[in-house]
Amino acid sequence: MVIRLEILIWLSICTGISQAQPIVSWERENYVFREMNDTDVTITLVLADPAPPGGVNVELVFTDGTATTGNDYLAPNTMVGFSEGEKTRSVGITIINDNDNEEDDQTFTAEIMNNPSITLGTPSVTTITILDDEATTESMPSGFNLTPEPESILISWSNDGCPSNFNPEEFFIRINEEPFIRVISTQSSYTVPDLTPFTNYTFVIILKCQDFLGSQVLNTEPSSPIEGATEQGRPSEVRNLTVETIGATFIQISWIEPEVTNGIITSHRIRVNGTEVNNTGAVTNFTITALEPLTTYEIGVIALSANPIGGNLASIIAMTTPAAPDNMPADLQIISQTQTSLEVNWTIPAGSGPIDSIFISWEPLGDLAGMPAFSGTMSINAADTSFNITGLEEFITYNISVRFVNIGGSGPPETIENTTQPTNPSAIPNEIRSNFVNATSIVVDWDAIPFKDQNGPNFMYQLTINGMNDTNTTDTSFTFTDLTPCTDYNISLTTLNDVGTYPGSISAVTDFQAPRLDTITILPASTNITITWSEDDCPFENVVIEHAAINLPDGVTLPMGSTTIPGNQSSFIITGLEEFVTFRITVLFVSSKRNSSNMTTTTTLPDVPAVAPATLFEHSSAFTNINVSWHKISFLDENGPDFTYIVFYIGNGVEMNTTTLNNFATITDLEECTNYSITVGTQNSQGVFSNRSSEIMFETQSVSVPGAVVLGLSSSTVDSISISWTLPTSDPCPIQYINIRWEAISCLVSGGMQRLSDITATTYNITGLEEYIDYQVYVTLENTVGNGSSSAMNYTTASTNVPDSVPMEIRLRMSRATELVVEWDPIPCYNQNGPGFVYVLNINGSENETAETNFIFTNLQPCSVYEISIITANMNGISVIVIMVASFTTLPTVPSAPSDLTLTPTDTTIQVDWTLPSDPCPADNITVMWSDSITVMWIPAPSACPGIADGMMVIGSTDTSYTIMGLEEYTSYEVSVLISNAAGTGPSTSDTTTTLPIKPSQVPATITVSSTTSSTIYVSWNAIDCISENGPNFSYIVYYSNNGNETNMTTTDISFNISDLVECTTYNISIGTQNDEGLNTDRSTPVLVETYPIAVQGLTVISESVTSTTIDITWTAPVGPCPSPDSSYYITYTPLLSGTSLQTMSATVNSSTTRYQITGLNPGVQYRISVAITTNEGVLGPASSQTAKTDESVPSVNPGIDDVTFTPDGGLMVTFKELQHPSETNGDVTYMVCYTPQGGAASEMVCRNSTSSPVIFPNVNPNSVYDVTVSAINGAGQTQSDIFTIDGTVDRLEVNDLILVITLSVIGSIVFLIIIITLAIYCYLLQRKKV
Repeated sequence: MVIRLEILIWLSICTGISQAQPIVSWERENYVFREMNDTDVTITLVLADPAPPGGVNVELVFTDGTATTGNDYLAPNTMVGFSEGEKTRSVGITIINDNDNEEDDQTFTAEIMNNPSITLGTPSVTTITILDDEATTESMPSGFNLTPEPESILISWSNDGCPSNFNPEEFFIRINEEPFIRVISTQSSYTVPDLTPFTNYTFVIILKCQDFLGSQVLNTEPSSPIEGATEQGRPSEVRNLTVETIGATFIQISWIEPEVTNGIITSHRIRVNGTEVNNTGAVTNFTITALEPLTTYEIGVIALSANPIGGNLASIIAMTTPAAPDNMPADLQIISQTQTSLEVNWTIPAGSGPIDSIFISWEPLGDLAGMPAFSGTMSINAADTSFNITGLEEFITYNISVRFVNIGGSGPPETIENTTQPTNPSAIPNEIRSNFVNATSIVVDWDAIPFKDQNGPNFMYQLTINGMNDTNTTDTSFTFTDLTPCTDYNISLTTLNDVGTYPGSISAVTDFQAPRLDTITILPASTNITITWSEDDCPFENVVIEHAAINLPDGVTLPMGSTTIPGNQSSFIITGLEEFVTFRITVLFVSSKRNSSNMTTTTTLPDVPAVAPATLFEHSSAFTNINVSWHKISFLDENGPDFTYIVFYIGNGVEMNTTTLNNFATITDLEECTNYSITVGTQNSQGVFSNRSSEIMFETQSVSVPGAVVLGLSSSTVDSISISWTLPTSDPCPIQYINIRWEAISCLVSGGMQRLSDITATTYNITGLEEYIDYQVYVTLENTVGNGSSSAMNYTTASTNVPDSVPMEIRLRMSRATELVVEWDPIPCYNQNGPGFVYVLNINGSENETAETNFIFTNLQPCSVYEISIITANMNGISVIVIMVASFTTLPTVPSAPSDLTLTPTDTTIQVDWTLPSDPCPADNITVMWSDSITVMWIPAPSACPGIADGMMVIGSTDTSYTIMGLEEYTSYEVSVLISNAAGTGPSTSDTTTTLPIKPSQVPATITVSSTTSSTIYVSWNAIDCISENGPNFSYIVYYSNNGNETNMTTTDISFNISDLVECTTYNISIGTQNDEGLNTDRSTPVLVETYPIAVQGLTVISESVTSTTIDITWTAPVGPCPSPDSSYYITYTPLLSGTSLQTMSATVNSSTTRYQITGLNPGVQYRISVAITTNEGVLGPASSQTAKTDESVPSVNPGIDDVTFTPDGGLMVTFKELQHPSETNGDVTYMVCYTPQGGAASEMVCRNSTSSPVIFPNVNPNSVYDVTVSAINGAGQTQSDIFTIDGTVDRLEVNDLILVITLSVIGSIVFLIIIITLAIYCYLLQRKKV
């Protein structure tokens, strides 16, 4: 099994090293898209395996068929990249809906370009069809029937959807949401292949129908979705088939369901050595039973679904262990027993088979059962027939088990029960507790001692009271009765059993309680508390009564009280207390034995409060609110629950009140301008105290502003306004002032205000105003709170005058040759002096009026002189001030475009001719501009070179021709001619022409060889400058020659794969250029490239000649030019081992040799051997490879033992040095670790096999001396380590030995420190020397 695994690993490594080129193909051979419904679509590229590191680049070529790019579709970028790990890549295409009802279905192709870095898969060309769904029938296919299989579905239909005079020609089918597939068939059924088993699918079908004459083709409407599902298919093989547990007669396996189920897994078929043994159902684990010990089995698992064939077989190889011993020890008996040991004896029956060791275990029964501390195990030599179990507990019954053990497991146990000898108890309780006492009895108890300390039969506790009356009991408590009241007793306790009594005891002294209270009665009053009680059985001397106030507020204290009275009294009254205070009452009874107390709490009765606050204080009073405060009365004067303060306030003869727990209050919502009397009293649940605090007086203020006046009629002159108003009658408080304010409306003149102290005034005359101005007048009343709402009204002064001002200046600007814009600043509103104000403009004797501050004169004559003036006017007349403007000349018009533009090109010039227009205004100049033409059409432009310069030239205004020089050959230019004057530039006249072509002017400079095989050379080069192509149909010429025979190929790309070449041949390669005008006679710098040799044939390892250090190989030379006499064979041999220092080695032999012996190899190592032809120039051809393994030899190094230790759980752990290098192992090594009791027989040796260190032996007696060895074993033999002895009997050092060890440790530490310091100094000096 291990060898098979290694072979798989090395095969996978070899595969990874010689990784093939990525295989690229299209996902399908054809795609079909609908012209109206599909706009942005995708087609898919597929890699056979995920893209390797660095990714994969693929070049695509789209070729027009009946569909053309730009008209029917838009092709994407032609370079597509796969990132590392990707397997698919979508390529986007845009379908153009041209709304042409007459066209047929159209096609184009997409091809994957071959290059040396990829391998073309199938298909490498896919056809894309665009369905003309504008020309369709009005019906669709129907009557579908589906017949499913696991990987296909047969679809048939009864109605093809074609018109009566049409027959189906072919159809298109869409699977799920994928693009349509074209199927050329006239049948009414189709089997959809390559489907996934147990999967739901949706199909849509379109049929292409042709009339009987073949003159018209129509597509049907798409069918309704057709739903179907494939049947269940074969699952793949189960995963992670693993051996969980192995025994002598069984193997337990588990697995994970297949990654691809293709249905529902219902069961699994189990095969053992090719024979089916069970069907497990849906579980993923199984135990194979009834197997033979130490036998190799091949186990297989097949997953089953509804498909009867089942999945692929997954298998694994496993070997059962040897059988465990099948019998048990005979004659098991106890031959001796003590209080702490049991010696057991047995015999070994004849024919018991191999026994590696004997395993003994023991555990207590009864109360100690299940306690690991009292159980034990031991593994002893296989030849022993007795064992003394020591360290046991006295008088405990143990169950003892003995069984035989070998590498296959443990045999059945033989058991026996026996009890150790008894002894007297070994412990007594730690203490005695008296947990209940009355006048004539005492109850005592204690903790039970552990069962292991009882040590014998009939265990009991023995109690003695005052040295007499021994009492035995098995309980952990006892009640002494009929005792004398008020008497001391001494109680002692020990333990005993049938063997004897524990030599010791524990004692405790107890007595009766002091006097106790049968009853106590508390009767509180408002200022005293009465206490009564009854007498007890025993006399007491006196009684102490204490009282203390509790739960008082912070800062309040009351003195405590204490009174002592004779013991013969049975009542007492505590006087002089405060009302409604809680007291803690303690009654202490004192006797000659000890004191006893009783504690309780009670509260004195409540009364009405004793006082009221003396003085009130006013705080932050304002308007209709007042804040008052007072000193709190003492808590002791509150005298009862629910205590509050009462705030009384009287205003306008009405008394009101409010309550508060605080010593302050805010009285709100009082009447305005009212006097209030305020006092404070107290109350609780018992009533109101009769007195109140001293009185304070408070007058409220006004909180609202006055109301608004009512404005009345008015009169005005040119500079004044007289107003009147009516005062409000409902204000509660008097006003202080009347405020009058006025301001101009929409005119920037000053306003004013007046504050009248005569609060009875109802008229006012406002003077100093401007003529004919709108004013807004406000009247507001004011009191101590503030201003009330304003009353407002608009008034206008009178008008009698004409305007007394005109604009200071006017501004003129021309918007075009026939228009003039006049603008000015407005005169102030206070200079307009009346209604109907306007501006009057005069232009060359013509008047125009406007109320605006600008005016546009239109229909003027270009290049003409005009005079302009402006005055002002209103309804009262015209102003007498006039402003004059000097003459103004209008602008010219823009020139017209030239006509009769003619372009005459040569290869580098264009002659431009034109005719001038007849315009009224003269031209200043003529501008000729040229640039590359940008032509938008449906086919690519023949030349689109970047970087060609444009230009501009300004020439005389009377010129009618110009020659543009220095242009590029075979380039389209758009030429424009424009005429300019002071009014601007007129429209251009444009035309396009192309300079004449010539042959190419450049060739590529250098060639790059990208890859070479035995029959191909892939070359590339830098493209020449686009401008240097110089003509139509430009292409590159690839020249390649051998021995004077030259061949050439043409291409428009900048790379080319030269194929059909001869191996081991040198070719001269160069690149030229050409177009329709001719051939450039120059060529690029040539390169010489030699094709590779081909691979050797029939590489074979001669197995009968393989030794531990040599491998013989042979091969057949290929037919052809290679190998030539001056070539050779290059041989490499690589060890297939990871993590070692073995390197790849090589050898070279002449071309006449076809057999070689590889020497100097390591034994037991798998090698990959490769042979390739190499030419005399050093070109290495493809290699042929084989793998072979050298024979094993005995390991060359003994494994060394590092350490042997006893583990805490009773095991023996052996740590050893594993052989690391193949030169040490000489094959596949396992280790056998053995230990033998020192001086013991060979039959006492115990061994274990392992592949690694450490090895742990369980159940090893640590109190013995053992010899330990480790052997390294492979197929050729074994080597053994030196013997390592471990002595378990040495458990301490003598004093002298300890002193010697400490001394040596100190000396060793000093020497180590000196070495470290020396090395540090050396390293420092060495570093200084380097610096």
